[in-house]
Amino acid sequence: MSLPPGIKEAFIGPLFENIIYGLYLSASIECWRLFRKKKARDAKHIYLMTTSALMFILITMRCIIDTYRLIAAFNTPGLNFGQLNNIPGTVTNICLILVNIIADMFMIFRTFIVWNRRWTIIIIPVLLCVTNIGMGVWTMTVTIRSVTTGDAALESLLPETISIFFAVTLATNLACTGLIAFRIIHAHLQLTGMGVQTSGKGHSQSLRILSVLVESAAIYTLILIPILICARVGTFTIYILLDMTAPTIGLVFSFIIIAVSRGTSYGENTTNATTTSLSDFRIRRPHEFDQSFSTRSATRPEVHIQLEHAHSNSEPERSSRDDCLHLAKYSPTKAV
Repeated sequence: MSLPPGIKEAFIGPLFENIIYGLYLSASIECWRLFRKKKARDAKHIYLMTTSALMFILITMRCIIDTYRLIAAFNTPGLNFGQLNNIPGTVTNICLILVNIIADMFMIFRTFIVWNRRWTIIIIPVLLCVTNIGMGVWTMTVTIRSVTTGDAALESLLPETISIFFAVTLATNLACTGLIAFRIIHAHLQLTGMGVQTSGKGHSQSLRILSVLVESAAIYTLILIPILICARVGTFTIYILLDMTAPTIGLVFSFIIIAVSRGTSYGENTTNATTTSLSDFRIRRPHEFDQSFSTRSATRPEVHIQLEHAHSNSEPERSSRDDCLHLAKYSPTKAV
């Protein structure tokens, strides 16, 4: 017996979702281990903890509900997952929308930090994020009203509103990802042009590119593009991508939070940071070294060297001035 269209995709989606969630769970545990070890409790640390906690709750809720729907579908005729506007489907959609909004806000925060806290840089991303929040509220309203009223017209609006929401999300992420990636790559090129070694011998070019992809959350941006393409084409593959989105977002941003907590992320001004901010980097000219050396030498006290000459008993008549010879005054600045 052939299955109805979309059933296979609906079963494959939770499978990949649980696989990625396992990776995300390991990264989330590492995040909380670093949070517990960190003694300072500044505003940035509290924000990272709040973001990580909210993401973990929402992603876990969606994963549990999708797994429950997968198991419950075996007891229904035709292995049907149910309508989009049923209660489990509504909760999973709301969780996905909230995770995307939290991720967009965190992307703007990272852009703000990487660009040395310049407010003008994040004006466009903030406007896009506000628009996205409005679209998210509208999508959740349509979803909830379609459940409570059972209106078929509202249910037909769900795919369109979700597509618009992800389109605005993609625009926000393209802006933030482009700004972060440009800043990091530009910094590496500047340091390389100055002759500064920016990575160890064991770091290859591919690892550097991977670091840029992770820190700019480009992986999150890349998964939004096929979602919009599938929504436009109308293929059921979108079910798989939507199920994979939430744990993928959690995994990517957990890596960023780990890097920020360890102080190894670009733009972090910590004692353990392995990156150098270009605003604090300066190469001294040769004449500056000469002036600095002369200044230090001028402040040093002169050293008097006194040479005493011992005589034999056969020459007692030599004057006392020959017994103590002052050869010279020695200054360290003249010693080459």
